[in-house]
Amino acid sequence: KTGEILAMVNRPSYDPNRLEELYAELNEKGYDEGVFVNRASRGTYAPGSTFKIITLLAALEDIDGVEDRIFEDDGFLEVNAGNGIPNVNDNRYGNISLEKAFEVSSNVVFGGLAIELGGDKMKEVAERFGFNASLDVTGVNFVSGSYTAYGRSDDGLLALTGICQGDVQGNPLQMAMVTAAIANDGMLMEPRLVNSVLKYDGTTKERYEPVLYNTVADVDTAQTVKAYMKNNVDASKNDNMKVISSIRGGGKTGTAQDRFQTTSGEYIDVENSWFTG
Repeated sequence: KTGEILAMVNRPSYDPNRLEELYAELNEKGYDEGVFVNRASRGTYAPGSTFKIITLLAALEDIDGVEDRIFEDDGFLEVNAGNGIPNVNDNRYGNISLEKAFEVSSNVVFGGLAIELGGDKMKEVAERFGFNASLDVTGVNFVSGSYTAYGRSDDGLLALTGICQGDVQGNPLQMAMVTAAIANDGMLMEPRLVNSVLKYDGTTKERYEPVLYNTVADVDTAQTVKAYMKNNVDASKNDNMKVISSIRGGGKTGTAQDRFQTTSGEYIDVENSWFTG
């Protein structure tokens, strides 16, 4: 409701308490992989299935009767251009509702929804949450996430954006903003790390009040997404999710395959694991 950042975590490969003595050595090694970067607000990663929150919101707004539809999920989404998209572990979910598709994180359904919606609609909804934007965050160096819109002729790439592989990038703060806006009935507040600035004598020089960044959805749509996210947690058999369920939490998991290049030019395949709630 306020946009206040209560906690932010990085785990660098060095002791930041010894930064003064380590600084020259770290720079000598040519570390440009983010040794000094606040990855929580500047690191860019594929958000994986957490981005399905945005695809879900777009579908609820733009596709009449989508909540009442039954989707056929045979484990693989065929496309005309590029590679088809399988579900994780090649799971087949059969005939499922939209809520069930969100619960099991069906790539087939959400990739198909992205194609049906089109890249322009997907991009418009993503940009409501600050993707592709220049956003000043008080007290934080922030790099906004990005979304690339593809036409239906590039349906393989378009489908990938619906499940957040391919040309979609975000960071933990960006995805926290997405979830905060849903929790706040569609109102996205500007994130901030600073409440006030004091003068030398302890009096207040400047105070920062909550600021509305954007209204990303109407109340009814935001509450529907919120209910789907709560169902995700309630339906999970994971012990950590059961704890979140006990405090009436909602959320979305995500796993994204990614690749990065080291300073030596070597490519390493990694998996980014997410939870936003």
